[in-house]
Amino acid sequence: MSANGRIITAIDPGSYKVKAVIAEITDEDKPNILGFGTAVSRGIKKGKITDLSKATESIVSAIEEAEEMAKVTPETCIATITGDHIKGINTTSAIIITDQNSDTNDLRNVEKEDLIKLTEYAKAINLPIDWKILHFLPQEYVLDDQGGIKNPLDLSCRRLEAKVHLIAYNYTNATNIKKSIENSGLKLETFVSHSIASAYGSLYRDEMELGTILIDIGGGTTDLSLHYAGGVYQTSVITVAGNNITTDIAYLLQTPLEKAEKIKKEHGLAIPSDSDADKNIDFNLINGNPSSLSKQQLAQYIEPRVEEILLEVKNECRKSNLNFLRTFPVVITGGSANLKRIDELAESIFETSSRIGIPHDFTGYEEELKKPEFSAVIGLLKYYIIASKQPDSFRTTQKRKFKWLDNFLKKFL
Repeated sequence: MSANGRIITAIDPGSYKVKAVIAEITDEDKPNILGFGTAVSRGIKKGKITDLSKATESIVSAIEEAEEMAKVTPETCIATITGDHIKGINTTSAIIITDQNSDTNDLRNVEKEDLIKLTEYAKAINLPIDWKILHFLPQEYVLDDQGGIKNPLDLSCRRLEAKVHLIAYNYTNATNIKKSIENSGLKLETFVSHSIASAYGSLYRDEMELGTILIDIGGGTTDLSLHYAGGVYQTSVITVAGNNITTDIAYLLQTPLEKAEKIKKEHGLAIPSDSDADKNIDFNLINGNPSSLSKQQLAQYIEPRVEEILLEVKNECRKSNLNFLRTFPVVITGGSANLKRIDELAESIFETSSRIGIPHDFTGYEEELKKPEFSAVIGLLKYYIIASKQPDSFRTTQKRKFKWLDNFLKKFL
């Protein structure tokens, strides 16, 4: 699976829906979608495999639908990974690069070997047993006392420091997700954090530079990534998301979950409105008896849960220690971004502007795929294309195939 003229397959194994997209890479380095498939997610809950057989069936169903549309049979894929077994960590590492045998202590140019050593030092943090580093995302480099450096290669200094964001994952959980994907007949080449994939899918480069809070609210998890000056300053996974909203509706209305999901999609509002007080929604109770409520009442049931999600995200953002965080706009994506007026609620909570994020910069099936729920799977394709432009010299610095992709992110995130 390589760039330009070749086929890429991306899989987003969500808790509500599994999505698969097959694309070719155009001469303009954009994904051209050949086919896509979705399937109701079974055996996957909040990013974990709860039933291997059912999870595999869901993934196979999505892949087969994409294959039938694309008229190709892929052999390999890349996939998102999320859940409370994903952790974001801010850390620093530093090395002295002046020749220790020199009496003059002269400056020396930063070489690739220095960056490799700096990377290994940054990764040498205490992690629980069975945890590994998935992404190494530099925020900035500091040459002596000069910060804000994005690419220190060939610049001169005595001391080189890196401020980085690491994303770690639990190896056991990742192995089970990999198994469910490879049971479908595809070889998994690499995982990409769901939050990073969503950023590639829904954010623009200027937003990554000027500062943006990206919130991907899916079915089982809410993924946060905080971007500034081309770096990632915070990532978190919150296990409260769209399915919790559906459960609230089902419980409060005493209606089946399937019906509650339909009510949420067709009539749900994140903020109550007086104008909806007289607009009734008819539905059946669990016992089959008919009932109804106003759209305003429904919104009153939904708002507290959405507010809880957004407030928890806001608390997670504070861990970044960015003093001017309040100026950052909010971008909401993921399936729950379709909830009407959710951007307005975000604006009131974060006291800043907000928009709904949809995937962009791709061709093929644009009408069907330019929706928030496809941000991560489209972002996977764009991640691969950009990272494939990495010079070969960087590939030799990593032991595992495709891990060199992570280093390349420093130029784009």
